[in-house]
Amino acid sequence: MPQWYVGMNAKDEIILGAGVIGNNYHKRKDLTPNVYALYVEENYWKQRLASIILNFIRQDFERSER
Repeated sequence: MPQWYVGMNAKDEIILGAGVIGNNYHKRKDLTPNVYALYVEENYWKQRLASIILNFIRQDFERSER
């Protein structure tokens, strides 16, 4: 960590991204990892992309057991 995730459209343009860090300025070790940043280009709002990338991140961390 940190880990960054990006999503691209068919034109290879970045349209969404999210960052994950180990600690978001708190003392609770049981509340990690933390999504630090999440961004979706306005033209892609209301397409569930934030939900999709957050679900992907969750699954990625479950697979790797970081």
